Amino acid sequence: MGARYQFRIMEIKERGKNIVVSRRMLLQEEHEKKLQETLAALRPDLELEGRVTKLTEYGAFVDIGGSKGWSMCPRSPGHASAIRLKSCSPVKR
Repeated sequence: MGARYQFRIMEIKERGKNIVVSRRMLLQEEHEKKLQETLAALRPDLELEGRVTKLTEYGAFVDIGGSKGWSMCPRSPGHASAIRLKSCSPVKR
């Protein structure tokens, strides 16, 4: 309680006695804006930081500013949790 958040007003009924707000709608709009900015800045050979969201035996899924990227990084046996993305080869589309 007492935390402050921004909301999008979706509907006003009964002369303001019933107001429907959505935080999810606002968050989706912010995510879409961030995604579009990221996609506009992407180009081949660009180096950027990302957050690994999932590791598989073949590589890693990386969040790069709202968009998911894939990096091929086979993990060596016995090092299931260790991965160095700087040495991985990105998959090009």
